Amino acid sequence: MKLGLLVAAGYGRRFDPSGSRSKLEARLDSRMVAVRTAQALLAHCDGVIAVVRPQSEALAIELAAAGCAIAPVTGEEGMGTSIACGARRAWDHPELDTLLVQPADMPWLEALSVRQVLDAQAADGQLIVVPTYRGQDGHPVRFDRSLVPELMQLSGERGARRLLERHPPLRLALADEGVVRDLDTPQDLTGPTGGR
Repeated sequence: MKLGLLVAAGYGRRFDPSGSRSKLEARLDSRMVAVRTAQALLAHCDGVIAVVRPQSEALAIELAAAGCAIAPVTGEEGMGTSIACGARRAWDHPELDTLLVQPADMPWLEALSVRQVLDAQAADGQLIVVPTYRGQDGHPVRFDRSLVPELMQLSGERGARRLLERHPPLRLALADEGVVRDLDTPQDLTGPTGGR
């Protein structure tokens, strides 16, 4: 089983310092940013677990309607905490063999890139696959099942970078800028390539 883990619990304070507008709920081509990102994963994964804050009800409703399983995260903020929450939910599936970790604020990700990351042939002992664009590491990052217990131990703001340091990944060069392009400000939605 190949599962996607959509990290959709951030506050996006660079998008709106007041916190009144969620960048993940912003619309791009009529769809929520997080839903667009999730759909790229849903196209090729056997399921997607979306980690959301309990108060993000509208976001959870739309992600569930798109086909995601919702995993509410409580307590300490941060990417690490969110990944751990989703990894614990994924671990409940005994048939799990691959977990793709994807931030929800990357709505330009192409479904084809997800397929290419899933299909990449890593060498013996390589447990992680990282897509790259013009030399820059991106997402989704593919983790072998054997690393999920380590993902379950993450906490705070720091994501899975330490796992990449311990387990050198296969870096897969792709032609999709969407593997590195994220949404930071409202202007990103209306820029020259915002609605593509």
